[in-house]
Amino acid sequence: MMREEGAGAGPFALDGSDSGLLDWECQSRPVRGAGADDRPRIQDTRFMHITGALRWLSFAAAAAVAFAAVPAEGQRAFQRYWQERLQQMEDVEIIEDEAEPLDPEEERLLGEGPMAEQLGLTYFPGTGTQFGEEDREALRGYVQGVLSLGQRQAPVALEQLERALGHSPDSVWLRLRMANAAIQANDFSRAADILDGILEDDPENIRALLRKADLMLMRRRISEARRLFDEVLEIQPRNIEALQGITQMAFEMYGDLEMAKEYSGRILLIDDRNLNAMLWHAQASAYTGDPERAADYYTQLARFRPMFLDQMVDDARRLAAQGEVRDAIVLLERAVLFNPENSDARELWEQLQARTDGPRAVTEGYERLMEKDPNSLALHDVYARHLLMEEECPDPRECADRIDWGRLVSLRERSLERDGNHIPALLDLGVARLVQDGFEAAEPYYERAMAARPTNTAVLHEMAEVFLPFEEQRHRARQLYEQILLLSPTDARAMGALAEIKLEEGEREAALALLESALEEQPENAELLVRMGRLQFEQGDEEAGREFLKRATQAGPSDMDAWMELAEALLESGAEEALLDFEERALEEVPRKLEWSVLYGLLAQDHGRYDRSVPALERAVDENPHDLRARVALSRAYIKMDRPGEAVEVLREAEEHIGASRILVRMRDEYLVSVYIELHKYEEARELVSGLVEDFPGEMHFRELLLKTLVHLGESDAVEDLLDETIREYAEERPLETLLLRANVLLDKGEPERAMALLQDAEADYPEAEELLFRVAIAASEVEDLETAEKYYRRLMELGTPQTNPYFEVSANNLGYMFAQNRVRLDEAEDLVRKALEVNPNAPYILDSMGWVYYQQGDYERAQEYLERAAQRAFRDAEIYSNLGQLYEAIGKTDKAREYYKRAISVDPEIEPARERHEALAGSTGNVNNGGSPEL
Repeated sequence: MMREEGAGAGPFALDGSDSGLLDWECQSRPVRGAGADDRPRIQDTRFMHITGALRWLSFAAAAAVAFAAVPAEGQRAFQRYWQERLQQMEDVEIIEDEAEPLDPEEERLLGEGPMAEQLGLTYFPGTGTQFGEEDREALRGYVQGVLSLGQRQAPVALEQLERALGHSPDSVWLRLRMANAAIQANDFSRAADILDGILEDDPENIRALLRKADLMLMRRRISEARRLFDEVLEIQPRNIEALQGITQMAFEMYGDLEMAKEYSGRILLIDDRNLNAMLWHAQASAYTGDPERAADYYTQLARFRPMFLDQMVDDARRLAAQGEVRDAIVLLERAVLFNPENSDARELWEQLQARTDGPRAVTEGYERLMEKDPNSLALHDVYARHLLMEEECPDPRECADRIDWGRLVSLRERSLERDGNHIPALLDLGVARLVQDGFEAAEPYYERAMAARPTNTAVLHEMAEVFLPFEEQRHRARQLYEQILLLSPTDARAMGALAEIKLEEGEREAALALLESALEEQPENAELLVRMGRLQFEQGDEEAGREFLKRATQAGPSDMDAWMELAEALLESGAEEALLDFEERALEEVPRKLEWSVLYGLLAQDHGRYDRSVPALERAVDENPHDLRARVALSRAYIKMDRPGEAVEVLREAEEHIGASRILVRMRDEYLVSVYIELHKYEEARELVSGLVEDFPGEMHFRELLLKTLVHLGESDAVEDLLDETIREYAEERPLETLLLRANVLLDKGEPERAMALLQDAEADYPEAEELLFRVAIAASEVEDLETAEKYYRRLMELGTPQTNPYFEVSANNLGYMFAQNRVRLDEAEDLVRKALEVNPNAPYILDSMGWVYYQQGDYERAQEYLERAAQRAFRDAEIYSNLGQLYEAIGKTDKAREYYKRAISVDPEIEPARERHEALAGSTGNVNNGGSPEL
């Protein structure tokens, strides 16, 4: 068929393995993940700092040697043992345990000498006093009990400590250790009795009060625990452990974040480097509307351990989900400022900014960050990537009019002021000059980059990736990858990229060899597996291609390219059962399920699988009502499935979700206008597009839509008035645009002769205007002036290579279809359309053209294959339906012919020959073989 349009989580879980920074003297109560009520929660478990079983066994062996030695040597050996133990505790691993570390006072006493008064022992350094047998047995039982507690052998520890207590019945330390052992053994009653005995003798024993408070928390006796902590604070107002206990209760038991903020603040007044208190204070501040304070403490924490920055991002995500978007943005802005390379923080910050205040707010946000830290080259780099829209537009030439080149150049020149050899800045300036002024202007920047890092393969990779999108510079990318392989022959990344270039140049065998070598180096590299899968498909081995793609999804569960390639392969091959299994597995394993749903929905539409597309897109819209791309795609799918009411409604519903962003509103309204026109709801289309013309008076596209709508409504006077008004306002400033607008109106009104004359008269003034040439070709086709149409289509096809020329595909297709329609030069028509298919193999209008060529050649079997594929992918296309109807009629399937004629008429009531043939078949029934080709 002819194508007429232009070418253009919750709070952080601090587990044992990450607790090494906590002050082990404070016996911290670390924060756990949020509960069902989304409040920060605290873990009841306390931590013990130990060296692990092997290290404890070595200590025990050292102690045994010491006890067996002569008294003087034994005393010195035991002192060395304790000194070694205490030194080791400065650098230890951590496991969760109900045991507690040595008390600071206990360590002080045992560090000065191997015995303490509380154990009933009499030796102190320098006194010359010898060990007695009872003393030795008490000490042996004590040390062995402590070691058994550290090894989680609570019953053994109880026996050993009880034996020691028999030798020193009044030792408070032994009784405290026994209470710990009883708690480890889940004998809470015995632990309570021991602690009560200590407090009966000494009501103000801080250690016993704290341990009993902990025990009450474990038994969920909240009021009693709070009373004990308060009692400790009456005796020692600056006792950090009691303050931490109450902070924990505020989070976990009361859900009182203001209380948590108050008590964690009191801890920080005593110890401003207490990490637990800083984390509590940050979380409490974040959830009580004080994001600046929260950000202060989070960034302090992140200086100790980067993982705290991830917690900050998780809290921001939770705040955004609760509707506190502004507070979330404050947290994220500080996170980006602290570490610009943290992609989670940066991407979420950009999304929230754009959703709340529009895309422009992201650029303004980066400018604020630059003012706060103008010397951060990492910040310069991520800001530059944002300006270049790398993810959205990998080829800067395609988005040149949307990139703020002046801002980018200014930013990168500032980067070079700070580092004259900053490679990313040199490459970005090279891209800017390349797009704006050509390679001569860009060359000095690339030469500087090469001179600065001539043998650095990472820099060579960056250089090569700059050249890759530019067809005329692809040879330079190839040279750079070859240079990388000379420097590093096993560089799999370079082998993969070079293989891609060789594939494009037709060197398939060389590409295959490179990929095989790369996979020998990195057999689980998802990107390489995807490339190998593509190559296998291109060589016709679909089974091998699918296997490589499956391996890619297993090797890289987060690699979206691998999943999408496999989905496309399954859709293309029609492997229904495999596709179902694949969808279920993808939803379980793809980390970005929302993005997957949208991309898969769009891919399924490309393959005409609207039954697959609709559920995926509905899921995406449900999960993120703000996603306008998903809504537009879902609307398209609804139209295809003859659900026009839902198609309109899903776009109307966007209004309450897309906020006040003029850009998003414009996108929604623009697409909704096209939906109304598609559904022949011209009054609704006129009302909406009239508002767009008023809001964006200089946007010619909206004026063209309004003119098209008025033509359909038959309002000739309104058409002329709007056209005259537009020409008066813009003809001098934008003469070519207004000329094309008038020509399009003539084409819409069915006056192609006048349109062609108007355009050809203006050709002398605009000899290089590609859109003008294209419109002349369209008009010539409509008046069946084959010679003129061919002349202009040929000129358009010669503008560049098929891959770089935006007019090649449509011109080759239209010329081939025109030959087929007129039943002339059918072999040449087939060749032209095949070239268009090589550029865009899934385009419905090109598939339709190929089918129509085969129809005219009498090859109905191949015609059916292409026309049915075109109809599957088409978007309510009357011409495709009409062509398929004629094919079915030719092969004797009159029921299906009537069905597709009817579809064509529902889309375009005036289409011929669909209306004519439908009326002719009105009396026929069933599938009748009319003497033509056998029924397929």
